[in-house]
This record gives sequence, structure tokens and C-alpha cells, in this order.
Amino acid sequence: TALELAETENQLEAAQIIREHADNSQSNSQQGQQLLDKYLATINPEQVDVSLILQLMRKICGDSEDGAILVFLPGWDDINKTRQRLLENPFFADSAKFDIICLHSMVPAGEQKKVFNRPPRGCRKIVLATNIAESAVTIDDVVYVIDSGRMKEKSYDPYNNVSTLQSSWVSKA
Repeated sequence: TALELAETENQLEAAQIIREHADNSQSNSQQGQQLLDKYLATINPEQVDVSLILQLMRKICGDSEDGAILVFLPGWDDINKTRQRLLENPFFADSAKFDIICLHSMVPAGEQKKVFNRPPRGCRKIVLATNIAESAVTIDDVVYVIDSGRMKEKSYDPYNNVSTLQSSWVSKA
């Protein structure tokens, strides 16, 4: 390890810095886990946290002015819900500042093609899409990606002989 190498080479200052960093990282990791546990206890894990997505977008917009934001959502209902919440939010409602584009098979092809157009200066493009766009489309001005961590998977119920789309967590792999 880096610590062992520093100690072997008698680099005491480097070894001390590495030790402090390791202690700090472990402490931050424990604090992060505690915060995550508290957050997960307050939400429904089966639903997309649209409020969190909006907060992340506001943070991005506050930190930089350039680059499109791509948001992966599990399906059409979540895309619509997120779009509606954006339009209802005074920060995002100004169409001169934000171009909100939905990318889904339910959207007419002409509307979907707008995803490839760069917005005018001073306007940020926000693309709401399913994970199908992840492998099927390249949007060259996307700089930020927010992934809800959920996707729709086809499942089959053999008892009722019916196929359905179920929202599930995206694999970590």
C-alpha cells in the first residue's frame, strides 16, 4: 500500500498525510452511510424522488451555466411527472432559460429530434429519458447525467398469462 511504501522509504511526512487521509475517509464514509440510511428511511424506495432530482438540477445550474442535463427515469409516467414538476417550479419554468425535452416512444418523432439541437446561449437543455436512450442515442452537448437508479423491466406472470413492465432498481454491475 502507499502507507507501507512511505514507511519503508522513511517518508514520515508522506506517511502521516496518508494516515490522516485514511482516517478522514473512513469517518466521511460512516457519516455518509448514516445520512443515506436517514434519507432512505424517509422516502418510498419504489418511487423516483423527483424532489431530489430537482435539487440536483438546481445545484448543477448554480455551479455552472453550460451543458445539457440528461435525466434517466424508469418510464413515461415518471418522465411526465418530472416534466410537470419542472414546469411548476418557478426556477425552471422560464422557457427562455430552460428547454425541457422528453425522449420516449410516446413523444412524436419531430419533438424527439429537438434533443439533437443545441439551445440558444443562456438556455440550458434538460432531457428526460428512459435508460433506452443510454445505449441508443448520443446527445453531444450533455455534460451532466442524473440517473434515478430505476428502470422498467418486462416480467411475465405465468398464472395470469400476462406480461407487464415493473419498475426495479438498476444493477450496480
